[in-house]
Amino acid sequence: MISILMPAFNAETFIRCAIQSILDQAVEMPMELIVVDDGSTDATPDIVREMSQDRQFIRLIQTENQGVSAARNRLLQEFSTASKFVAFLDSDDAMPPNRLSRDLALLQADPGLEFIYGKQALLTSEAADMMPEFTPRTPTIRGVSVNVATFRAQTIRDHVPFNTTFTHGEDADYLMKLFERKPKVHFLDDASLIYRQRAGSLCRDTAALNRGVMRAALESSRRRRKDPTLHSIEGIFENENIGELLYQSRAQAQMRKGLPDYSVIIPSHNAAEFLPEAIASIKDQTHPSSQIIVVDDGSTDNTQDVLSKLFPDVELIAQPQSGPGVATNTGIAAARHDILAFLDADDLWQPDKMERQICLLCLEPSIDLVFSTVESFQHGDCQLAVDDEVSGFCRTSLCARKSAFDKVGKVTDYGTRAGEMIDWFTRAAEQGLVTKLIELPLARRRLHNNSMTAKKKDHIAEDYLDVVKDAIRRKRALRKAQK
Repeated sequence: MISILMPAFNAETFIRCAIQSILDQAVEMPMELIVVDDGSTDATPDIVREMSQDRQFIRLIQTENQGVSAARNRLLQEFSTASKFVAFLDSDDAMPPNRLSRDLALLQADPGLEFIYGKQALLTSEAADMMPEFTPRTPTIRGVSVNVATFRAQTIRDHVPFNTTFTHGEDADYLMKLFERKPKVHFLDDASLIYRQRAGSLCRDTAALNRGVMRAALESSRRRRKDPTLHSIEGIFENENIGELLYQSRAQAQMRKGLPDYSVIIPSHNAAEFLPEAIASIKDQTHPSSQIIVVDDGSTDNTQDVLSKLFPDVELIAQPQSGPGVATNTGIAAARHDILAFLDADDLWQPDKMERQICLLCLEPSIDLVFSTVESFQHGDCQLAVDDEVSGFCRTSLCARKSAFDKVGKVTDYGTRAGEMIDWFTRAAEQGLVTKLIELPLARRRLHNNSMTAKKKDHIAEDYLDVVKDAIRRKRALRKAQK
């Protein structure tokens, strides 16, 4: 037997279509459809009664309005003990033809499978009692929804109930808890749900849904930090990716309070001309920092006067000129927070850079380093070529856990030569640190005639070659030690 579980609230416009899509499934086993009406004030229960005539496998349960999570939990209590399989369907969506027969065949062919997880076809339709037009060319996405899954019933019986404190995103919380224990799942690229996009639907309230998914993701992150046996959920879902959903909820103050603070480190040498704009781009962040550190690496211009007059709250550390590597290490040593960000004194950030990157770190405890792509722009009469968006594995785009530097060690002292960060990134890769690239230009690289790149353009290849040689030496030393 398979049990189809449907919560419903004021769904008179679409529930007939939803139920009909179940009736049209070609299933060669007993079926039950249970509808929990969550205190509807429209004709929803009347329609279910009408469609249940001569169909004893359709059962209606009416409750007072308690919310969708409570309705789903009541469904979990009510489905038959004889059921071997379970599927969910919301009352304003529909199942594609042959979805259940396809999923059941896969589950029966592999007894070890716990559930099938497909995609949802996104269709815009306000038409009542009509199946939205669905073709194999309809765009699909692997969303965060129990409605795209067909479960082995024992998996549902062994799992936790839905969290009734969620008004939106309750199935995201339910699924993340399930995926954290790394069940055996068959992922399909075919549609398992016709997801009707329309005005007024509960889950189409985008801001509220994003807040719910953000909360679920943050709670998942906290659980996995406490219990290292739980598994990552990164890469399972495609809702613009979960980090993007976290970011989209930033306007909600209560959600932003959950993002941790961070320290910003700016190595600087004779950059008084550019520092005000660089620091302003930090202060303009949607998730601002409480600690900005400028390490003045032996400047001979008026850097310190500029900072004291314009930014007295910025922490200034002055040192003899030692190069950007040593300056970076000095800043790291002074940082108070567990998340670090870096900005070269002549570069800039986009306002949403840090919030996007920290959201990703909150989501995935396994990630050590987050980068973004970088766009470059010319300053003055600089003749350096302007790149389009590049990968951005550089100091200006880096957001890192402070623990990453404990694992990898300090930035190598290359003096005034270039390549110290490339060397550190190489060592981080050798240590197995986990890196994520956000493919958005969240940082801007200024090209000007006084930059290290411009001054050393005829010799920078030699500096980078030294970095390669150091990497080869480490690899040889490691092989020798392993013999």
